[in-house]
Amino acid sequence: MRTGRFTGSPRGIVVNSRIQVSSALRNTLILLAAGIALAFGARKLTPPKPDPRAPVKSLTQPTRDDYEYTIFMKRGAWAVGLRPYLDVFSEYPPLATWSFGIPFFIIKNPEGPPAAALEKVNTASMHSELALAYADVWCVLMCLAWFATAALTALLAESLNLSPGRALLMLGPASLFCALQRFDPLPSLAMTAALYAFVKDRSNAGFALLGAGVMLKIYPLVAFFLALGFVWKSRGARAAISGTLVFVAILILCEAPVFISGWNDPAWMAKHRPASFLGMELTKTPLGSAIAAVDVPFAYQGERDTNAGSFPERLFHAWFNVGTHDNLLFGIKILHILQFAAVIPAFLLGWLRPRAKVLVAATAAMVTAFVLFHNIYSPQFQLWIVPLAAVAAGGRLGLAVCACAFAIDVATYLQFPILAPQAHFDPATQRNIYPAAFLPMVDLRLALTAALLALLSFAALRRPTTPNH
Repeated sequence: MRTGRFTGSPRGIVVNSRIQVSSALRNTLILLAAGIALAFGARKLTPPKPDPRAPVKSLTQPTRDDYEYTIFMKRGAWAVGLRPYLDVFSEYPPLATWSFGIPFFIIKNPEGPPAAALEKVNTASMHSELALAYADVWCVLMCLAWFATAALTALLAESLNLSPGRALLMLGPASLFCALQRFDPLPSLAMTAALYAFVKDRSNAGFALLGAGVMLKIYPLVAFFLALGFVWKSRGARAAISGTLVFVAILILCEAPVFISGWNDPAWMAKHRPASFLGMELTKTPLGSAIAAVDVPFAYQGERDTNAGSFPERLFHAWFNVGTHDNLLFGIKILHILQFAAVIPAFLLGWLRPRAKVLVAATAAMVTAFVLFHNIYSPQFQLWIVPLAAVAAGGRLGLAVCACAFAIDVATYLQFPILAPQAHFDPATQRNIYPAAFLPMVDLRLALTAALLALLSFAALRRPTTPNH
């Protein structure tokens, strides 16, 4: 603190400024850790709901959801001695699927040979000793991942000359609820770390982290061409080519074990093997089986319909009656094109305006567009948006972006877990019947997401007010 006495010298001013920034960052990290710890404590003290088949009207629901853990547990059951995708089905990319197996190396696994252990995992209820032990370990891992994401967000804010306190936006109710119950802190961490690496002029690390993000959840792919243009213009063609090779190498390294497993076993279980574009007969060959093994998560995702919280669901079912299921799938394909339509213009934006703030704001805008036009809008997608929105802009525009992101967080929390679990299934219509407030809350969330997209697009395209960043 002695350097604070020399505020009359230029060096003294710089050192004093660094002390203030370091103090702000330290205080932010303490608050982030406290908020995440409190959320973990609330979940831990909340008992699981005794009957998962009953309508959820319990006061325990806002802090705990044990259903998702059972899915992750089943997808990670390869860790008992089996092969992911071939012996154990998973609809998630490799890094996600492998991460689901981590708790099995910590908890006590079911006894018996691998096939028998897998059967015990698949039949375990969400209130079984195995599932609850798995859930506790997974929850701790995600707390650490979300804190790391928030800490990197605070560091990124400082690098952009913004307050690190913006990272506190990540303590919103939906963000904390989903961070503890889902696995999306992992791709969010990869995306945030990638942006921080690009801003710090570590382009190869940035592309490697983007590749890892894609292998956790596909959405970081939308940022690749934007980052490519940014690096190409700011560091040169050699750096851009090197980064592209690193990105592709990460994808290959993650997919290679799955490819090799499929190649070595053309007769692997058909129920885990998609028809793929080769056709079922060709999938029985080594090459066909290898490609099919890699295609498992993507084939499953491509067959998904819509969910009650998505824009396509409201557009095609509520606002425009598309009629047949084929018409619905055609409409979804159009929206999928919109999800990736901006990647080439984004490359040009990164090339023409290779500024750190433009990179961050445009990435936030593209991820938000991906979420808005997706046929599934799950509550955990909030974890993709909020770290990016926190650092997307400064000044009044930045405050508007943060306020909009927080409003989405609150709407998401009210939609789920408060309202959605109160739905009941109607056998006559074969659809869920939601409480009266649910659909208005869905529309509010979608409207807020569209407003956030507009704000972020403006932040990315507006003229810079300072020569730096």
